[in-house]
Amino acid sequence: MKKKIKIKKKLFIFVICIIGVKSGLFAAASPAWVDAEFEPDGNYNLVSWADVDPAGDGEVYFNVRRKVGNIFSSQAWNIIATWVDGTEYRDHLSFNTDYAYSAQSVEVSTAGVFLSSSSWSGMVSSYFIHDIQRGSYADYEDNQMNYGPTWRVRYQMQKDAFGSIRIYRSTSSVNATTPYGMPASFSSDPIKEIVKHVPRSEELLDSSWWNIDEWDCRDDTGTLVNNGIYLISLNAYHYSAQSHDTDSVENRDDRIGNIVMTLPVDVIRLWDFYTNTLKGNEKMEVFHYKLTADAEVKIRVYPQGTVFETHVDTHPASSSYGEPIAKDSSGNAVTPLRELTYYRGDGEHTEMWDGTNNKGIPLNNGIYPTAIMARDPNSNIVATNKEGNDHPVYTNVTLDRAILRLSEFTASTLSSFYDEEIFSFSLSNPANVKIKIYPKETTFDTYIDTDTASSTYGEPIARDSSGNIVSAYKTLNYFKTAGDYKASCNGTKDNDDYLLDGLYPVAIMATDDYGRIASNAEGNFYPVWSKMSINRSADTDDASGDSSEEENETGAGPIVALGAPSPDSIIEQFPHSIELNISDNSPINWSKSYVSVKNSNGENLKGLVQKNDTSVVFWPSVASPAGSYTIDVEARDIYGFNTRKSFVFTVANSPGSFIKTNIKSYPNPGPDSSGKITFGYGGEEDVVIKIYTLTGSLVKTINSPGSINFAIWDCKEDGVAPGLYIYRVENKSGKSVTKKLVIGR
Repeated sequence: MKKKIKIKKKLFIFVICIIGVKSGLFAAASPAWVDAEFEPDGNYNLVSWADVDPAGDGEVYFNVRRKVGNIFSSQAWNIIATWVDGTEYRDHLSFNTDYAYSAQSVEVSTAGVFLSSSSWSGMVSSYFIHDIQRGSYADYEDNQMNYGPTWRVRYQMQKDAFGSIRIYRSTSSVNATTPYGMPASFSSDPIKEIVKHVPRSEELLDSSWWNIDEWDCRDDTGTLVNNGIYLISLNAYHYSAQSHDTDSVENRDDRIGNIVMTLPVDVIRLWDFYTNTLKGNEKMEVFHYKLTADAEVKIRVYPQGTVFETHVDTHPASSSYGEPIAKDSSGNAVTPLRELTYYRGDGEHTEMWDGTNNKGIPLNNGIYPTAIMARDPNSNIVATNKEGNDHPVYTNVTLDRAILRLSEFTASTLSSFYDEEIFSFSLSNPANVKIKIYPKETTFDTYIDTDTASSTYGEPIARDSSGNIVSAYKTLNYFKTAGDYKASCNGTKDNDDYLLDGLYPVAIMATDDYGRIASNAEGNFYPVWSKMSINRSADTDDASGDSSEEENETGAGPIVALGAPSPDSIIEQFPHSIELNISDNSPINWSKSYVSVKNSNGENLKGLVQKNDTSVVFWPSVASPAGSYTIDVEARDIYGFNTRKSFVFTVANSPGSFIKTNIKSYPNPGPDSSGKITFGYGGEEDVVIKIYTLTGSLVKTINSPGSINFAIWDCKEDGVAPGLYIYRVENKSGKSVTKKLVIGR
């Protein structure tokens, strides 16, 4: 047998009627409640009522009456049963529709003499449309919380019929009723007709099947309605033409059932809002929520310590309408760190976040208050929470990512003029690393610059002895993954000047790709620093106090001499190269040294300059005409000590011819540190240079145009082994010169 869900309607009426003062008898009490249920298996209404105790020693019987329609029907009452012994009566139906019932008690003596009767009880209706439920689906059957159609109405009917369902505004009311108590007209037109004269089934025995209709809270134009209380009118019409009632709304006269009830509308609801802990540096699924309708959704992350008031902004004209009212501990309004905006349909949603603020800068680890809000962008209807009120829908989001840390930073002594691995450090995450070398007397503040808008964001605040900000001499830049590292330094400044011996404060700093600053091993944003020592005095006999920038032929500057041609010499042909010998007890700072060759008009000759530890060779691009030439030289060592020299030579005749004395390779032995060897030759003509092994195997062929009088060979690139080689320079006339070349390592 089907388990039926019934809605009991009981009227409790306590009535004591005095039959007559003279007799002193009390009238029988009317039933305290009456109920009427449709029983589909026998097609009857089971009318039942409360039993009544006799006022005296008599017995109690009951009369039952009914009228067609509901309790508001104006039809006449008909007594359908008298002297019923018991508390129920089966009213078999010849025509199924709405009926109203009432009961009366009658008391008789034990001898069967009538003593008294009660007044009729209150009325109860047996509705053609019955067992109505409104709600949703699945876990939310008793409310409006579902995806898509917002309201679902389930109901049973006494017999097969045609159904129509209409929705009216919350301000609507029933203007008039039919003689059977059903609405004849409303104060306004319906905003939505869900179904119109659609077949609906009678209540089926042993079945869980129901008539189900849905409303998505939109009117006939497809626009979402505002929140409020709406009326829903369910009508049933007989499938035959038999006349029974009048419906002025449709001008039909075969309506047999009607129910009017309310539907409270909360168009958009947000619920089950929760977050996942953000552990990585990339975007991940962080925010989860459910939504009952299409809406614009905003998720806001607020500063730590933010509290929300117990309501949202409900002023429609406000720019923050529907948003939470967030304040700090002092009651001041706070601005969210991050706002994420989406347009989502009904259903369950998950949103991504990378833990950055609105400027794209990652937030520090911690717990952040987070609120969610939603509204329909067309109607401006704001979502409520699960319970249907406007309290903020909020929770917290936790950021617990691996913190970028620098540790075990040390600096040792630099004892040469070349790169040495003197720095070591450990890095917890991939990051951009800077190591900065500061002036000797630099001190650091006890914190670093944490202003994200600053050009020195994440760097230590360095000061001199007077408290003034100082800049670093040198900045070394790296990108490193997590691990332990060594870093090299050659002891120069950013301008390539060499630092003198002494102790120099050095600091290390790092930021990841998101701009987050590295902390130290303890997790504090203090400077991570050390001191490096420079001690290269064993490599030089220069006096550290001599820093003269003037010409210094006999002081601490390098010794400069002209090797070829000889100073003040007169030569017959323009030289294919000019050679200078430079020597010093300290390495030469070639970036601060220069050589220029000028003709008698003061014009600089173009050419190639090659240098090693002790010499400089200038290779003119072309041979020049006869005349006087000046060589200007400045040689500076790594400590800044310099020597300036000028040399003069004279060319008596035209450019040099293709002869053996004008063919040369440099350096020889070679190559220099670059791996390159230069071949010079006299004359302005195309040549072919061929390099052979001693056994005659060809190693390299170089075609050199006559527009220049030198050619360059990268012997490292060709993987040539050390040893003695033969090279031949041949011009286009077939004349050639052969010489030897030593390649060493």
